[in-house]
Amino acid sequence: MSGSGTQAPALVTKVEAARLLGVSRYTIIRLVERGKLHEVTLSVGMHPRLRREDVLALAVGDAP
Repeated sequence: MSGSGTQAPALVTKVEAARLLGVSRYTIIRLVERGKLHEVTLSVGMHPRLRREDVLALAVGDAP
């Protein structure tokens, strides 16, 4: 596997993010609404995703 070393960020669903943080999906929704997590829309008609890196940063307190 060769390339420029640039990879797309790993994305997770709200359910997966909730499991990573040990919270409910509704808590994740509230975090998005409050701007603590930002959604990534991949295409029309597809549910938005969250960057795994952002979710994990929130878990350790490094989120903005």
